[in-house]
Amino acid sequence: MALHFRSLCSSSAGNSLIIWGEKTRLLIDCGISSQRDCQAMLAKEFPNPGDLDAVIVTHAHGDHINYSTLKVF
Repeated sequence: MALHFRSLCSSSAGNSLIIWGEKTRLLIDCGISSQRDCQAMLAKEFPNPGDLDAVIVTHAHGDHINYSTLKVF
């Protein structure tokens, strides 16, 4: 089984990456600064809401997860 990953954003302003295989898609961190930007990124990467299986938060710094992002999920 192949395992893939792609960085969606990586900077002090926000970090997020996606890991996927045949059956599972994981979002690791989602440090996007606004709900609108977060929703746009998720809609682009996961056009069907059921495509995302889980979100893993590595630690509670604002560039990895923040209040605005939590309201999207």
